[in-house]
Amino acid sequence: MKIDNDTIKYIANLAMIQLDKEEEAKYAKSLEQILTYTEVLNDINVDDIPEEGNQVKEYNKFRKDEIKEPLDRDVALSNAPDSEGGLLRIPKTI
Repeated sequence: MKIDNDTIKYIANLAMIQLDKEEEAKYAKSLEQILTYTEVLNDINVDDIPEEGNQVKEYNKFRKDEIKEPLDRDVALSNAPDSEGGLLRIPKTI
């Protein structure tokens, strides 16, 4: 598929980038190579490949979500290195 500079200018405008003439030519060539390769992929016969043959069968290995009582504030703060007024106190950051 042939990509001209007008197409590259249009794409650059959509992406809100500015390209010089050398970059336009470079990206036109690159995009043309990419589209040519995708055309090759379209020609691959995949009729004999089952649809579910490539799916990874993974299941959620996490615990089931359960509603529990929240941790008591005093218990949570008992593990904190410093607290003040029922809140966690942390060192000042720059």
